[in-house]
Amino acid sequence: MLSGLYIISSAGIPLYFHSEMKSEGVDNDILFSGVITAIQKLLIELQVGEVTEFKTSNYNVVLYNENKFAYAFLISKQSKLDNTAINLLHIGLNEHVKPILKDYDELEELNTNVHGVLSLAVSNVLRKWELDQKESNASKKAKESLW
Repeated sequence: MLSGLYIISSAGIPLYFHSEMKSEGVDNDILFSGVITAIQKLLIELQVGEVTEFKTSNYNVVLYNENKFAYAFLISKQSKLDNTAINLLHIGLNEHVKPILKDYDELEELNTNVHGVLSLAVSNVLRKWELDQKESNASKKAKESLW
């Protein structure tokens, strides 16, 4: 399944994160968000263009850039998720996240209530998407067993 999801402000601040990555003494959410933002801004400045996907030895990272924020999806190399599944998750998230964040010029200044609403919305979308993925996988297995 999905190993991590980050919603990152254009300044590199994590607005939402859920990740399997663990490290003692390090705020991985802040470090990861900052690195992603720095790479994006550098490549845009160099007129190379925006990064939409990159790979490490352990993960595939898929990025979707919005106006004021970006999504970063971490997918384990062992996962069977494809870009279609991630795109569906992105669409579902955008339907709920954009309306929550649209009124904030500076996303770093989100208050606790907005963070709570954002977290709840993302959790609900993730839960539905995970159920849809399980149903889809079950359907594929059933079809394969018929052949």
